[in-house]
Amino acid sequence: MHRAHLPEGRITSRLLPILVDPVACIAQTIPSSEWPEDMAAWLTDTYGFSSSHSGPEAHFGDSSQFLAENPADRSEREDAYSRVFGPIEWVYHELIPMPHHIDVYHFTWAAPRDEHAYVTGGMSDAIQPGSGEFGRIELVLYTKYQHERFQKMLRSFARYPWETGSPIHPFDTIPLGTFGNEILGSDRFNTLMFLPGVAKPESAIHQAPCIVDSNTRLLTIVPLSDAELRFKLSHDDHAFLDLMRESKFDLAFTTDRASLI
Repeated sequence: MHRAHLPEGRITSRLLPILVDPVACIAQTIPSSEWPEDMAAWLTDTYGFSSSHSGPEAHFGDSSQFLAENPADRSEREDAYSRVFGPIEWVYHELIPMPHHIDVYHFTWAAPRDEHAYVTGGMSDAIQPGSGEFGRIELVLYTKYQHERFQKMLRSFARYPWETGSPIHPFDTIPLGTFGNEILGSDRFNTLMFLPGVAKPESAIHQAPCIVDSNTRLLTIVPLSDAELRFKLSHDDHAFLDLMRESKFDLAFTTDRASLI
């Protein structure tokens, strides 16, 4: 899996083998420490990226190497989430004890909004490789209906920056390959885009709020169709935002939503 988010198609993160959980049907990237012998050399010959380890990639798969000096207290994070999203409906706790603990929070809104939100809680306790303004992030997914696959999807991608050595930045895209149906429940959407904003009436669609004292930014996951991805890669970010505004795009995902293109 690679992030082909540049128009010229350059590979901007390491290409990793994919393992599909046979129970959850969720695609998982495999840390390079677990690759079969000669896998790195084969990927280098086939796809042309360097197999040498440098910088943050020296600790692939181990987010504890990037733990922040001032991780957010859970109660502080939950208070901040309640201010942004409202009352917490449910928390899907990570059951495996790890130095970098990441849960998934579930929020619901009754009619007329009638939506759900799934939000990671704990990604921001580690700094993304490369740091920068979006060094500490949490992921948000809005949906029109509740399904177990959505919290599993957030949990799967919550460690992506540290498993691959590549941070997730605003407007980055990650292709799902042939796993769109298993991950999202539809094969119409084969790419995830990360939008710097949240679905709040008082917030501009492109503004990412900063929560708690840790300078944590929220990035909303927007599944894209192949046509939408082609438009995004051939235009700048402002053009894509204009298209979303003109179409009155709803950030709450549903498998039958109309394409922007």
